[in-house]
Amino acid sequence: MHISIHATALLKNEDVFYTNISIDDGIKIILSGGITTPERIPGAL
Repeated sequence: MHISIHATALLKNEDVFYTNISIDDGIKIILSGGITTPERIPGAL
């Protein structure tokens, strides 16, 4: 049995910004619910 909870978001290219966050740091941010984040995300406003 598989339980899948997900959402798909379609964004315009100009609404996307790219960062140089490592995969490990990205996973930490997602799994912590955003509690563990770098002080500043490069590329963010």
